[in-house]
Amino acid sequence: MTRSATLEESMQRIGALDNNVDELRRRFDSLDDRFNRFVATTEVNNQSKETKMDERFSSLESTLTAFIATIQQSNPRSSQPESSGANPTQEDPRNLNQSLLQTVSYSDKPSLEQ
Repeated sequence: MTRSATLEESMQRIGALDNNVDELRRRFDSLDDRFNRFVATTEVNNQSKETKMDERFSSLESTLTAFIATIQQSNPRSSQPESSGANPTQEDPRNLNQSLLQTVSYSDKPSLEQ
């Protein structure tokens, strides 16, 4: 092989390597763009979920406040200490849940299982 032919072959190899490097850079840039979009989408989704959870907690808080008020109205002695100075009697939570089911309508309350 002549010196000129060897030089020409080397130039072709360098050109092919340059093309490979350019292709790899394009692929990397594409992956980088996809990753950045994924991160941005995830952030938006997390903010949306956080907002929904805040709304649900707010709704739950107002619902619990209404439940407590209803319980206190239907059973005033459970919210006041006994005259002897003893702690108020604690109702069994199962009875409390049954009482809530009987006294509070759920028709206007938001569903927590969305």
